[in-house]
Amino acid sequence: MDVGNRVRTLRKNAKLTMKQLADLVGVSNTTIHRIETGQQSPSVALLSLIAQNLGHPITRFLNEPTQDIHVLNHEDGVFVDSAGLQLRLLVPYGMVADEISISTGQLRKSDRIAFHRNKEVEFSYVTKGKCIFHYDGKPHPLGPKDAVLFSGKKLHAVEVLEDLEFLAVMFNKS
Repeated sequence: MDVGNRVRTLRKNAKLTMKQLADLVGVSNTTIHRIETGQQSPSVALLSLIAQNLGHPITRFLNEPTQDIHVLNHEDGVFVDSAGLQLRLLVPYGMVADEISISTGQLRKSDRIAFHRNKEVEFSYVTKGKCIFHYDGKPHPLGPKDAVLFSGKKLHAVEVLEDLEFLAVMFNKS
């Protein structure tokens, strides 16, 4: 079964019309029709949004679940730019495993990610710059080649001391 047929089957199982799915993922009804009929291959970013809105991991749509290689071109990436945080989703949830996503990020000097909690376990590796990672009331200075693995259930924040670049692996424990 190809990607288009899988999208159609799962969309119908979710009791959604093509238009409803198109509205959810922010594309035209024609784009969904072309994907479902095999006239167009979706980008990894679009397939990730479709999978998320249909409640399935992206791997559900891949031709070979045991595929040895997945090439993710830069232009297919999902980018988020919010409150100074620039984040690029490299591998969406479901591509490696249902509960793992991998991204890179950038923050500028003097930026701050406010104290928050989440339900994920996160591994972050600093590739450039310096920051103070605040976790459970304690400051942890981090610089290039430093890493931190932590539970998001406790309050945590980031204070950027120098322009920062990092790799983050999120483990969703929902």
